[in-house]
Amino acid sequence: MNFDLIGMIETNVNWTHDSRNFLHSAASLRFNNTARCVMSNSRANPDDTYLPGGTAMITQGKFSGRIIARGMDHLGSFTWMAIRGKKDIGVIAITAYRVCQRAGTKSGPDTAFTRQCIQMREEGDKNPDPRNKIFENMNEILDEWMGKGFHPMVMIDANSEITERNLNDFTERNGLHDIIMTGREMEAPPSYARGKKRIDFLLGNDHIQRAVINSGALGLYDGLKASDHTMQYVDLDENLLFQDDTFTPMPGFHREFKLHDIKRKTHFQETLQKRYEHQNIAKRVNDLATRFENKQHLDETDIKAYNDLDDEIVELILSTAKRVGRVDFGYQRSADLCIAGKTIRLHKAILSCIRNDIRYTESIKSLANELNHQLPNRDEINIRQAITNVNEAWKAKRIVEKEDGERRARWLEDICREIARETGQDADKTYKAMIKCALSKGMFKRLKAILKSEWSALDYIEIPNDKWYLDRELNELYEFDNGIFVAHSNFEEDLFEEYGSIKVLPKGAVVVEVEKSGDVIQVMNPESIKSPSWSRVTKPEEMEEWLMRRNKRHLQQMYIEKSPPTTEAFAPVLADYGTSELTDEILNGT
Repeated sequence: MNFDLIGMIETNVNWTHDSRNFLHSAASLRFNNTARCVMSNSRANPDDTYLPGGTAMITQGKFSGRIIARGMDHLGSFTWMAIRGKKDIGVIAITAYRVCQRAGTKSGPDTAFTRQCIQMREEGDKNPDPRNKIFENMNEILDEWMGKGFHPMVMIDANSEITERNLNDFTERNGLHDIIMTGREMEAPPSYARGKKRIDFLLGNDHIQRAVINSGALGLYDGLKASDHTMQYVDLDENLLFQDDTFTPMPGFHREFKLHDIKRKTHFQETLQKRYEHQNIAKRVNDLATRFENKQHLDETDIKAYNDLDDEIVELILSTAKRVGRVDFGYQRSADLCIAGKTIRLHKAILSCIRNDIRYTESIKSLANELNHQLPNRDEINIRQAITNVNEAWKAKRIVEKEDGERRARWLEDICREIARETGQDADKTYKAMIKCALSKGMFKRLKAILKSEWSALDYIEIPNDKWYLDRELNELYEFDNGIFVAHSNFEEDLFEEYGSIKVLPKGAVVVEVEKSGDVIQVMNPESIKSPSWSRVTKPEEMEEWLMRRNKRHLQQMYIEKSPPTTEAFAPVLADYGTSELTDEILNGT
């Protein structure tokens, strides 16, 4: 069975730390380490293996690379994934299980309905109704992501027909359609073994509907023999699914040129006309139009010919606009700037020789003679000194670049004086005009950088006032450690692992208190509702100190987590610069 995204409903598994790892490992082995998973279940004891309800989602292949966020409902009713597309749009996919019992129904102590009722009462809901609470929770997720331009797709075991009032209100509110049955006149087949109604649905908005290539349902026990529900499927055109239907005007500073720029506009029209003539566009368009007029029905070859020609015309327009609108952001050439650039080339070439353990080449010696530079003794200079020389050469070039106008003016003046000396002519007027132009250009460039700078200095940074934070949706504990947040994984109800990975603090995290015992971290007040608070740092020296602490902690991550390259057995292989006698023997095959 091959798929990009699969939603599993009513998994009946207590998704503990071990079971989550097992599913992820099995999926990674099956799909060449491209799988990504997210699971949900209601609150349970760590020793429970069977747990009614629950959902899971798995992606593999290219879809996994599109995942930008994922999560689960705290009641265990659904899981979700945000899948990015082109520009700022994407798909928000939800896999949901809606309990069949209505509010007030008596049910067993271990059912998903009872567990969710208990959890809702603990949260202050005196009249819990898990069957319809799922719609409120899904609406919150959909509102957030649909507001960002994402299109909704919901895979749900609704335990009701599509016309049921609450389900119908949910679909109408979010503009959802039954993807499988829309446009079909046949009666919907039953989707589970113990009934004659269809209670499992694939829902999507108009955008999702337009991307559908094929959809349907497999027979009972086809695909997944362990399930008493039929598998619902849909094939989607990825190009249509992830394209942006909306027209977003391009900001002015991103355009190649503006229409009031007469010079560039005229140049664009003339260049494009020449390219059209070179590619014979006019004749090809007329030939295609004549071909279409003589046909009653267009086939796939005709459509492809039209699309290919249209793409070629668009590419010609865009490439011409980019070429005409190209702006020269370079520096004004002078003898000093040329020497600075060649000096960088020389030191980079020297560094390359040292790294590859080779002697200086003839081109390096020739460049050194041109610059009147004394080459260092090959056996005495080391890599660190060579890198320092490259950095110093870059710094010297930046100093020259800052004064490019003035240095070019002096260079032009020297050239004009030399010409006047050789020819005996008065070159004052010529070089004065050239000097004025060079100085004006340098001044304009500095003013432009001041008025429209791409980067600006930091005004402030914000530092959290607490150290420990808990995110209930992701079930992760976050530790603020010298400027970064370290996420610790949960392996039991309120217990978390000591080692973690660097992440961004989620919006829904709350402040908690913890106790450490060996390799275990225990949250003492998981019911906390205290929101994070931040302190603003505005003094430059304090900001610099925090940034240095943050960078140091980030760069030491591998050593703190005791990754394999830092172990006593592995470290000698890499040595100081990633190479050693052992690595040389491996590379040489000896």
